[in-house]
Amino acid sequence: MRVLSLPPLHPMSRLAGLILRLALGPIFIAHGWPKLQDPQRTAGFFGQLGLPFPEIMVWVIIALEVVGGALLILGLGTRVVALLMAVEMVFTT
Repeated sequence: MRVLSLPPLHPMSRLAGLILRLALGPIFIAHGWPKLQDPQRTAGFFGQLGLPFPEIMVWVIIALEVVGGALLILGLGTRVVALLMAVEMVFTT
């Protein structure tokens, strides 16, 4: 069984990843925090947009933005969090 080996990363790519995480994490937290302050209002807005299960979706989005933003800053689970955030951004634009 062969293991796929990737070429070594350029030293600057680690710095680029750090800069992106430190920039995007606070942005997502800043966008999720107001939703956390008034989740009923946000759920109503989601309902007006026609999202299914807005009362559940609001908590999923809040968790993704606030907790996911904090995880990005800390560098924990970045690939999974970034993928989930990218999916969120595709569906919210």
